[in-house]
Amino acid sequence: MLDYCSYGGIGPFEENDEVVRQPCNEISWEISTDLHYQLEAFRKNLRSSPDSVQQVRKNNDGLQEARKELVNDLKDISLNACIGIKRKG
Repeated sequence: MLDYCSYGGIGPFEENDEVVRQPCNEISWEISTDLHYQLEAFRKNLRSSPDSVQQVRKNNDGLQEARKELVNDLKDISLNACIGIKRKG
């Protein structure tokens, strides 16, 4: 014999507070499959996360090196020039 879970629904087609009854096994199966797909998506994002962090770090390191080279080259070109760097934030 199946256990039945009751839950009330609110929707545009329901005019009264009827209780919808479904077998608990069906509900738990739907929830477990949905949870399984969400967990797999989370694991996939978690695996790809370190790669994207490394890529951002490499890009940032490259930009910092280019900035340092630019400042040093400009200092060599013109000793009288005043180079200021503004930081936001």
